[in-house]
Formats: sequence, structure tokens, C-alpha cells
Amino acid sequence: MALRSTCLIPLSLLTAKNVVLAGVRGVTIHDQKHADLGDLSAQFYLTQDDLGQNRAEACKERLQELNTAVEVVASTVDLTADYIKQFQVIIGRHDLPHTSMCTV
Repeated sequence: MALRSTCLIPLSLLTAKNVVLAGVRGVTIHDQKHADLGDLSAQFYLTQDDLGQNRAEACKERLQELNTAVEVVASTVDLTADYIKQFQVIIGRHDLPHTSMCTV
């Protein structure tokens, strides 16, 4: 099985933007949460029209527009070891409780 390039868990739009602009082969943004009003002040690719939508899916097209040579994929599946193993690079946030990440 060919490994996918990069997975961002959960969605960090600033990091996602930088990775997409860097031109990696592919980026999967993973987030299971839906956009709420508080997200609009912190995640600059979300708009009021995105409220209630999954955050990864809501910003996927905007990130794709930054670099059409990079495949941008939104993911909302449960994180499992098998899912994580398909990626070469995993980028997560430091403020997540360890139980939010699975062991590979």
C-alpha cells in the first residue's frame, strides 16, 4: 500500500495552509467537530455559512485553492492505528489529551 503524505489531527488551519503552500504531495485534514461561532474568530478559512458543518469539510476547498498541485482531503473517520499507518507524517496539536491520539 502506498503511503499518503501528511495527516493533520485535528484541524489546524494555519498549519494546514503552510503545508499546502509548501507543496507536499497530499494533505488530509482530520476533524470530527462541527464549526461553531467561536471557530469564526480563530479559523480564518471558516465563514458564517460554515456554521454547523464539519470543520475539515468546510475548509477543504479553500485550502485546495492555495495549491492545486496538492491533493487536499477532508477526513471525519474515527482515528485507528490502521488509519494512521497510511500516512508518512502525522501533525497533531500539543494541547490534546493523550487519549485523543491512537497508538500506532
